Amino acid sequence: MKGIKESLSFKNIRGSIWLVLTVFILFCYLPPSVIGSEYYSVLMQNYGAVVSPSVILQDGIAGASTIYANNTSAKVSVSAPKTNNTEDYVDNNISNIDNSADEGTHSNFTAQQYGPDSINDMLTEGGGGTVWLWQEDTSGYTSTSSYETYQFWSSWTTNSTTSAVITKIGIYVFANPGNSPQVKLGIYNDNGGSPNNLLGETNAATIAGAGWLDLDIVGNGVNISPSTTYHIAHITNTAPTTQWRYLKTATPVSRYRNNTVWPNLFNPAGTTTASTSYRYGAYRVGYDEPCRLDLEVQWTNADYNETNEELAIYVDKENTYSLDATGGYMIIGNGSPDWGSVTGTISFWVKMDTSVQGRFWGQDGNMETRWSGTNLILDWGATASMTSAYSFSADTWYFVAIVWDENSNNLFLYVGDENDVPTLDSNSLTGTWTSTTPAPTENRFMNGLGGSEPVDGHGDDLRYWNIARNLAQIQSDYNTELTGSEINLRSYFKLNNNFDDVGPDNNDGSGSGSYSFSTDVPFPENVRVDVWNATSWQNLFTDLTNGWNNVSVSSYLTSSNFTIRFKGGNESGDGVQDSWNIDVTLLHTWTFVETTYDYVLRVNNTVADSWKIRLKKYSDSNINRLQNCTIYFHNSTDGTSGQICIDNGAYTQDVGAWYDLPSFSTIYIAITVEANSTGTSYVYVYLEILIPNTTTYVQYIITSEIN
Repeated sequence: MKGIKESLSFKNIRGSIWLVLTVFILFCYLPPSVIGSEYYSVLMQNYGAVVSPSVILQDGIAGASTIYANNTSAKVSVSAPKTNNTEDYVDNNISNIDNSADEGTHSNFTAQQYGPDSINDMLTEGGGGTVWLWQEDTSGYTSTSSYETYQFWSSWTTNSTTSAVITKIGIYVFANPGNSPQVKLGIYNDNGGSPNNLLGETNAATIAGAGWLDLDIVGNGVNISPSTTYHIAHITNTAPTTQWRYLKTATPVSRYRNNTVWPNLFNPAGTTTASTSYRYGAYRVGYDEPCRLDLEVQWTNADYNETNEELAIYVDKENTYSLDATGGYMIIGNGSPDWGSVTGTISFWVKMDTSVQGRFWGQDGNMETRWSGTNLILDWGATASMTSAYSFSADTWYFVAIVWDENSNNLFLYVGDENDVPTLDSNSLTGTWTSTTPAPTENRFMNGLGGSEPVDGHGDDLRYWNIARNLAQIQSDYNTELTGSEINLRSYFKLNNNFDDVGPDNNDGSGSGSYSFSTDVPFPENVRVDVWNATSWQNLFTDLTNGWNNVSVSSYLTSSNFTIRFKGGNESGDGVQDSWNIDVTLLHTWTFVETTYDYVLRVNNTVADSWKIRLKKYSDSNINRLQNCTIYFHNSTDGTSGQICIDNGAYTQDVGAWYDLPSFSTIYIAITVEANSTGTSYVYVYLEILIPNTTTYVQYIITSEIN
């Protein structure tokens, strides 16, 4: 051959140039997934004996190809095509396949039937509030004294189907009795028509006016049974001295202990004969109904004959990230924005990961938070302004709102969590807080003044309002992302992967120290998706994430009727009403077909010398989806030669036989593909070029991308 007859000196020089060039090419164009992995030397024999082959790669006419590095490396992109490729949007939301009532509401079901776009169907949990199992009639009662406002003892018998856990006792106040009396109620068993054996009790509460006064039973409530008599009565032992109470004596009386006034319930008009014609109050018992979501949607003419069938749901999830502080913290603006207005509200969500520690907020030594055990201390205008009655714990998301009003001398703390709406802490100061909030020294979230007590945990949804928000305002939006343009909202940090202030003050923040952004967020709760499988529900998603959610339903889609349901992730004891934005719900069905791309590349011999070539696999990615992938050579005279063969996601051949590349000839590289699922697969091979009658060859890299 011509190359062999050249002088050794020239051959060595040219071989050295070829080696350097080839190594450089491989280093520059090696696929990222291969860099750093082990592979054999480009030249398999002493480079001094190599004659550089004049073989080049050129574009094909099928698929998409890119040639690199002086025609010695290439990338090929092909697709595994689909037939009967259909996107079938959900048909209706009137299904009742399990014979249970829907729980929750759609805001705009038709929004699920097109898109994705900016129009969503908001699913909102139903339930919430109190279900009253029994309530006395409040009409026709008579009150002859401001102290004689209650009946003080009543009983009721449950019906044959009642079985529940009572969590609330209510008492109806017909008129304000004055003197701020207290009431403490209990549920008793029946003993011959009288109350006996206390089953559960409320805390004492002050009567401040007329109307229903509903009190929570301490602990886990009281289990009641069908067809059973129970009593509601005032608790007399260990009760406050200013409590309305029932006293059982020879003649039952009910009195308000005020040292001087002891009116007789059964003798309200001053007569000497006890009478039951006068009744002064009424009771009721009930339980808190948890918030629940259970909404079915259905297809009635689905294609169930394709090899690939998946459910696809697009979710527009607003709250996607939280700040995960592991020694770091957030700085508001440049650290100088003044949030110490005359009236104001600072609110946020926070979770301490492993223990109750760190300081949530630090603007000044007299405007920050700290701890006394598991109780939160507010240094607000002064040291230790108040200490919460609420006890915090680790690994729980809490909502905290600090509200102050220098005009009314109020300092309120509101606390809630993922399952309970925020309520006013009982140690809040009404009319007795006389401090003034200071100007800022530092503005830090998830750390205190000086930066020495960071919170090891998560923070989210930080807001500053320049008004003292009330409970109704706080409860209306504490677990919903805002726009930033709400009235009196000055700064708002969603903390969705950044420190942007979307409020009008525009005090974009920054991070300091060790922190990241996490998908662990406090709201909304998880939303499940289940599929009906002939007789029962089977879970498909334990939670829907932001964007597309895809799952195969081939084993469930066996007829033209197909039903799924959206189900709340927390259905027991959930006092918080959550919502989710569903943009699209559809069935995506298709069948892949085997397709040949002939040809994707050309191997062109530009000299009179003859060579041998073959393909050899050295790496791959996500090939389990390839039902068939065959890469082969062919020309017009010698037929085909299968080089790389993948069957059902596994190699049946990963190196090909040597194939002749005659002088001035062209060999074509073709690919046949068929997939069983969507995705992208990569097959990385060497094109090895061998000098006949030697063991010397060079390796070109060819990357095959199969979509």
